Amino acid sequence: MPERTATIASRSGLHARPASIFVEEVNKLELDVTIASEGTGADEALDAASILSLMTLGASYGDVVVLRADGPLIKP
Repeated sequence: MPERTATIASRSGLHARPASIFVEEVNKLELDVTIASEGTGADEALDAASILSLMTLGASYGDVVVLRADGPLIKP
């Protein structure tokens, strides 16, 4: 399962507005995307297509998160 780390750059963290935009984009994909705080196991990953999951994560400015995707390989 491919994964990428990202650092929350918004000074207000991953609050409702950016979380909503992120969820909209994830839902456009034909992939299962999860998000987790860095250092947690894959079994603790949350559904990145759910605004409730993102708000539960509580990611703040400077936090590092791990995004994992699973689904059909898309070639450009």
